[in-house]
Order: sequence, then structure tokens, then C-alpha cells
Amino acid sequence: MEFNQAIYYMEKRGNLKGFSDEQKEEFIKACNANFFFYDPYKDLLINPITSKKYWPKSLQRIFNYSKNSLEEKLSSKFPTKAHVDGSLDKLYSRKERAYILHYRIIRNLKYLGLILGGILAYFIDLYLGLAVGLYLIYFDYNTFDKVNGVIDQIQSGFMTAMLWQKKRNLYFFGSLLLLLGSLASLYLFTNSIYIVIGVFFAQKFILVNPTVQFIASAGYRGTDVAIKLEEEFEKQSKKNDFLDEFPKGIKIKEVEFYDDTLCEYEEVEELKIFYETPEDQYCSKHLFVYSKEPIKKENLDRAIMSDGVAKQLLRLDNDDRVEFYFEHIPNKPETTYFVIAKEHFMSIHEFEGTNSRCIVKSFHDNGKIDNYQEYEDGIMHGKMIEFHDNGQKQLECDFENGLLLTSYYEWKYADGKIMMSGSLRKLDNRNPEQKDLYDPNSEFRIGRWEIFEEDGSLIKSVDYKPDGERQTIKEDKEKSKNLIWL
Repeated sequence: MEFNQAIYYMEKRGNLKGFSDEQKEEFIKACNANFFFYDPYKDLLINPITSKKYWPKSLQRIFNYSKNSLEEKLSSKFPTKAHVDGSLDKLYSRKERAYILHYRIIRNLKYLGLILGGILAYFIDLYLGLAVGLYLIYFDYNTFDKVNGVIDQIQSGFMTAMLWQKKRNLYFFGSLLLLLGSLASLYLFTNSIYIVIGVFFAQKFILVNPTVQFIASAGYRGTDVAIKLEEEFEKQSKKNDFLDEFPKGIKIKEVEFYDDTLCEYEEVEELKIFYETPEDQYCSKHLFVYSKEPIKKENLDRAIMSDGVAKQLLRLDNDDRVEFYFEHIPNKPETTYFVIAKEHFMSIHEFEGTNSRCIVKSFHDNGKIDNYQEYEDGIMHGKMIEFHDNGQKQLECDFENGLLLTSYYEWKYADGKIMMSGSLRKLDNRNPEQKDLYDPNSEFRIGRWEIFEEDGSLIKSVDYKPDGERQTIKEDKEKSKNLIWL
């Protein structure tokens, strides 16, 4: 499993100890979903919109107790676009101030040290001039050394960190000699070891360290955190925009039970919902509903008419990637729910999990698994595996938010031999969909695609070029005349 950047940074700072791989991912997702992002340079989880900050270990303890408790702790009102834009302006403004401080001011302190030190030495006292001048030069070198040291500790890929590693000893010993020279000159000017000790600790813990933290942290927040904030807001807005715009955009016209003879005390497993949206005032749409367990008609009718179901129907209607969702039935055990789906095929599937994350399975007539799919919020997200009726795997692929991940794919016969193989690519920041696995004219196909007979002999081989052109390399025309996949 590839960990995202936040997990990598938190582990480098000594967080997430004792967490499994799945817990690490769930913890970061819960934080990001509530607009809390990790700042490795201050070792804090921060919400750039509300300015709330938490030490990671305090939230990890809550997460260990209950994931719901963590989300309650972090949850706040969904931000508006204006709130997000204002937060982004602050992040970029802070980054700009850090840049000015580091590169326009501190990087020029060595020149100020030479000038100011010379003036003080000439007009007031030689040792005072040396103390001030050497310290200003030291502050220049030391801040550069510390900033890049912090960066190197977290992310060794930065070019500045590589430069710092290359000249580490030079900066370390050079800045140390400058500091010792400044403190020695200060002692000769004041004749007080207490003043020297006081200045040493004050400059280190009051001046240098906060300056270094501000520069490193502000730069990171103005780039990585700003990007994460925009991406997370855009992702969540897609789920909420149509609900905000059409909160009452669904009108349920009729709930049709499959057995008209049912009385209000009998139980049902399947029904049909007729509804319409503002755009479809002259035609009615319908969805099938399948209940995992029999439910009394009166309870189901009440659940169907709730506002929550209307909003979910609207989501199904507006997002083609959403295939279904669960709805818990009032006054029934938590294990009892019904599934509203776009297609009637959902009624022959088995569900495990919750609406936010679940596994959907279907089975062959002999009882062996036919299809395995992972979903999040009714959208395919995770693995999809198809099986032959003997249990042999036919195809395995990965989805992310309803779209296929680019990869090399193999279809296999029931005996394990390859039936078809080929690769899909990412194109113009777009990922392929499930239909592109079987579409011979898909623009996502790339490289050599081949299809084989059950005995292993090659039926057809096609090369897909980056420019979209295709070239048949080999073909058995008699066997391939009925092929539709290649």
C-alpha cells in the first residue's frame, strides 16, 4: 500500500505508532474530510478555515477510542467558497511574508552586519561592533542552516535540503565560530558572563527557533496545504452542491409494492419508487428497492417519504457514478436496511458494511462467488474481482471514485490461461471507466493488446499508439470475425 504524504510526514515525526495500515489511512481521511491538514514543521493538525489546531497525539487517542468521536471533535459547518478563498489568500500571503523574511531580509543581514558592525566599532567601541556585526552575519548563516535542516529532516527531496546536506559541515562550523566570536566580543564589552549566557539562550529560543519554524511552516502551508484544501473542498462540494441548490428537488409520486394484496401488517422485500425532478415535470422516473430483510409496509412507507431519502434520490439522479445507497429503517435493528439502486440487479447482491464503505457480492448458481466489488458512498472505490463458476479468478481491477486506475489487465479462462490482456493509460488527467475495458476503440488503450484461444494460440494482436491510432500485428481472421473486444 502506498501511504499518502501526510502519513509519511507523521511517521517521520513519531506519530501514528501502533496504528495498522488501514487505521493510518482512516485517520488521515477523517482529518482531511473535516479540513484538518498536517503541518510537519510545527507537528500540528490545522484547519486553515477555522484556524483550529490540534496536536496529533491528542487526536490519535480519541481515534483509538472511537472514529465517530474523532469526527465529532473535528466537525464544523461546511465552508462556503468565500471562506475557502479567504483561507487560501491568508496561506499564500503568509508564504509571501516568509519568503520576504528569509530571502529579502535575513539573507542580507551579513551585509548589514558588516556595515553596522563597522560603524559601531569606529564610533563607539570595537568589541561592541564585533559583537553586533558577527551576530548579524551568524544569524544569516544559522537561519539558513536551521531552515534547511528542518526541511531535510522531513523531506530530503527538497533541492535546498540537498544543498544543505552537501555543505552541512561548512554551515555548521562556520555559524558556530561566528556565534562564539560574537559572544566573546560581547563579554569583552560588558565584562558580564550572565549577560552573555542570557543573550545566548534568548537568541536561540526566542529569536532563531520561532523564525525558523515560521519560515518552514508558512512555506509548506502556502503550497501543500493550500493545494489539499482546494482539492478537498472541490471533492466535497460535488456531493453538496446539488443538495444546496435543490433541497426539495425530488417529488415522490408513488410507491408501488409488488404484491397489491399486501395489508399494512404484512411484510415486503421489493418495491418500485416513482419520482420526478424539476427538470422532468412531464415524465416520471423510477427506482427499484430491495430490502435485505422483510419489513412491515407501514415502516417502509414512512422511511421512503423522509427528507433523507429524497436527497439521496436526488444524488442518484445527478451523479452517474452513484449506483445505490443504503437507508436504515426506523424502529428496526441496525442490520436491517433497504437499498435504493438505479438498476434492479442490486436485488440479487449481498451487502457487507455501511453506506459510506461496503462490499457487494454476487454468486453463481452453484453458490460460488461471481463478482466482488468495493464501494464508498455508492460509488465503486477499491477492488473489483470477477470469478468463473469454478472459483478461478477471471479479472481483477481497481477503481477510484468510480473510475478505473490505469494498469495492465488480464482476463483468464476457467483453467487459468490468459484469454485477453492489455494496458489502459491516463489521458489528459482523465481516467478510464469500466466500459473502456471492453471498448476496442477506447482512447485509453495503449500498447499491445492480445486475445487468445483456450488452447493458448493467439487469435488477434493489436498495437495501440499514443496518438490514438491502432495497428493489427497478427490476426486469425476466421476465429476473430465475431470478436467485439479487439
